[in-house]
Amino acid sequence: DVDTVQKMLDERHQTTSYFVDVRTTEEYTKGHIPGFRWFPGGQVVQRSDDVLVVKNCPVVFACDGHARATFIASWYRQFGFEEVYAVDGGATAWVDSGRQLETGSGNAAPSGLDEARSQVTMVSPQDLDANKPASVINVENSQDFTRGHVPGARWVPRGSLELQIGEIAPDKSASITVTCNNGENAALAAATLKELGYQDVSALEGGMAAWRQAGLGVEEGLSGVMRAPTDVVLSGPERNFADMMNYLRWETALGVKYMTDLGLRNSKNTHKAPPFRRRAGLFCCLFKLPKPSKLQLRTVRRGMRLSQPLAVLRGRKRCTRDFRSWQSMR
Repeated sequence: DVDTVQKMLDERHQTTSYFVDVRTTEEYTKGHIPGFRWFPGGQVVQRSDDVLVVKNCPVVFACDGHARATFIASWYRQFGFEEVYAVDGGATAWVDSGRQLETGSGNAAPSGLDEARSQVTMVSPQDLDANKPASVINVENSQDFTRGHVPGARWVPRGSLELQIGEIAPDKSASITVTCNNGENAALAAATLKELGYQDVSALEGGMAAWRQAGLGVEEGLSGVMRAPTDVVLSGPERNFADMMNYLRWETALGVKYMTDLGLRNSKNTHKAPPFRRRAGLFCCLFKLPKPSKLQLRTVRRGMRLSQPLAVLRGRKRCTRDFRSWQSMR
């Protein structure tokens, strides 16, 4: 009930607990239980590792009633989490008890931000544009840096700041300004540079959001980056054609390796066989089927109506269709 939730919220600074609102962002912004962070319901299930960073801690889900929170909680119980709860009545019950809802995004300031801001000099976009320091760095991830940064800024991700800053700014007495998206990461990174011995450190107030609002020039792309970024692992829809082709090459090579390990590869000519024959041999191996003859392979191949470019892009689907066609001939 809401009284138990209130008690858990009061103790969240002493014990690690997670409070998650699984409604839509519009519902959450309009009003949510104070202390609850927003995470959409479907993503909560698919990204449980991102929600519960510290394992085996209490997690409380809330919605506007019972259905959504209870549904998500049941999934987490099936995942093996033990202390999983749903707010009885959700935000509606919270209001009925005489308590107030919190509006807005609910994004709390990072821990230590106020202390960091007191240690460094915050400069406005206009001041930075008029008085350029010896070095300007951007501490966001590579994707944010690519979308736009202060012209001439170098990319030094916050997670690698201590390791890479020596290459960008070897002189600790020279001036350096730290930038980010909204000014928060920059202040924290600037405080870290102070601890590392840098003497003239400042941070851009408001980050790139304020820089754009001031109408100042923005540079895009990975300017100044000499090696491919590895800080972000892209999901499938975000990958380009070259990434997909590299994956298909890797998958084909993996199949050849399995065939070799299981003794299905003929040292004379199997490695020169067309991809279709290699995949067919691999399927037969994995599903313990007799090896098809060349006539059977040609019959299956002729029965496929996919064009070559489409077949390449849908390689995995094509493999499955090949196997099903061969299986139906047995």
